Amino acid sequence: MIQPLDWPALVAETIRRRKEEGLTQAQHAALAGVGRTTLIAFDQGDTTLSLGRALAILRVVGLVAEGGDSPRTPSWPPAGSGGRHWWPGCRRTTRRATRSAITASIPK
Repeated sequence: MIQPLDWPALVAETIRRRKEEGLTQAQHAALAGVGRTTLIAFDQGDTTLSLGRALAILRVVGLVAEGGDSPRTPSWPPAGSGGRHWWPGCRRTTRRATRSAITASIPK
């Protein structure tokens, strides 16, 4: 049987993992492909976010399996980028490599 989703606990765990990994909200938002205001709304427990955005935020901290991508999940490189990487020096080889390139290029 599937248990009901405990949204406040999921949000709290996401924030805990982000802090444990040393990510700022801006870095987390960039990795998830969402705006910082969306991430702030998520952190405040907003339940009106689209499922795709919420899953992208959860995926960054490992709360959604990477293989669980749906057709509506942002692709790499993002649509409209002309095949260029949207973050300077960023190459999609592994999640860690991507995170390193993005976090290194965002001022703290």
